Formats: sequence, C-alpha cells, structure tokens
Amino acid sequence: MADILIVYASVEGQSERIAGLISDHLIRAKHAPTTLDASSSAAGGVTLTGFDGVVLVAPVHAQAHHPAARRFIADHAETLTRMPSALVSVSLHAASGEAEDIEEMRQYVDILCHDTKWLPRVVHYAAGALKFTEYDFFKSWMARQLVRALDMPFDPGKDVEFTDWPALYAFIDDYLAKHVPQ
Repeated sequence: MADILIVYASVEGQSERIAGLISDHLIRAKHAPTTLDASSSAAGGVTLTGFDGVVLVAPVHAQAHHPAARRFIADHAETLTRMPSALVSVSLHAASGEAEDIEEMRQYVDILCHDTKWLPRVVHYAAGALKFTEYDFFKSWMARQLVRALDMPFDPGKDVEFTDWPALYAFIDDYLAKHVPQ
C-alpha cells in the first residue's frame, strides 16, 4: 500500500474530477490517496514527507498551466524531483491526436518544468471537457472556435467530456508499478 498525494488545480472542474477519480482508482487498488486543491489555504502549509509519491493534475488554459499548480510545484520542486512524482497535464489538445497539438502540449509541459525547476518522472496528457451548459455567450463562442480549430465533433447544447479514463487509469497503474515503492 502506497500513500499518494494528489494535488490538483481546476478552472471548470474537470481537473478536480480527474483528481477525484484517480483517488477512487487508488482506493480500489488498496492504496491510500490524499487529495489537495493547490488553490486552497491548506496547500501552502503541506509537507511532502510521509508520501510515497505525488500526482499533480494541472489544466492548461490560455497557453499555460494553472497558476496555483505552478506555484505549488515551484514551492516544492526540489522535493518533487527527488521523489516519485507524476504530472497529468489536462488540455483539449490531447483529444485531437494531431502531431502539432501533441507538440504544443509537450511545449506547455517543458515550459512548466523549466519555470518551476521540476522534473516529473512521468507525464500523461489527458483531454479535458467542455461545459457548454455552464458557459456564458462569450465563453461558449470561444469554446466553439477552439473545437472547430481542433476539428473535433461537438454539440454546443451539451457538455462534452473528452477524458480517456482507461488510458488515465493505465498511466496511474504504470506509474505506481514502475516508480512508487510498495
């Protein structure tokens, strides 16, 4: 049994959902997850000692990872690099499968790692979601432009979740098996 800290930052709730379902998956596998919102006051005082590994779930918005995730990573970069840590980078680009989108996702992660001085052991690119039913006119228009540019199917009257759950769970299982002492 491994004690795993799952730190997330979320804009529209999908990264929080991903963190929660990773936690559920770890519980089913008989591990002990702790979930922490990087934007919470508790994140400022957390220590990483006592955890066997850390999974960070960070969404990309406006061409950068969430500021709270960046801050948490920068504050703990040295410890995170020494311990088994993983990044789940959440972006709609992951849903397209196009080479240029994959390269753009890698660039976002490279910038995050360069700026925070953190080197995760493994990275997973997870597709996010579009919450059309929650958007105002402008945000809905922007989301429609994005999915059209990515040539992805959508119905602007319905929320769309693009996260590949089996791929995410396989990534977590692989991370645990290869990097976390048990």
